[in-house]
Amino acid sequence: SSDLAQQLTATVRCSEEVSLVAVGTHPTLTLEAVSMLRDFAFASGQAVKVRRTLGITYKCGVFPDMCAEDADGNLEDPVAALIGRFEAPPPYERYTFSVIESALEAVSRELTAGRGFDILVCT
Repeated sequence: SSDLAQQLTATVRCSEEVSLVAVGTHPTLTLEAVSMLRDFAFASGQAVKVRRTLGITYKCGVFPDMCAEDADGNLEDPVAALIGRFEAPPPYERYTFSVIESALEAVSRELTAGRGFDILVCT
């Protein structure tokens, strides 16, 4: 059990900046998971950058850089479009396997194109 305790308290140091993508519906809940990862999974001073957040449509006035809306209020990412606005989610029948699969396929293509990312955080 002391080996397990040591493994659980071990931190990681990477030679490069760690890039992550956060997926959630609520800004502070999503930021909490990201902060915990930064604070406890990596060694002090490790650069961990949030490359993109997906799905957030709640409290956009307070957290505009995390939100899925563009300047005109349109939902820009497929996760947000699938989930809908916090105050007005889409009808239940929109949550079919086919619709979810299509949205997640689009997200996967976008995230793996270009630079990619190191960690996916989902809340």
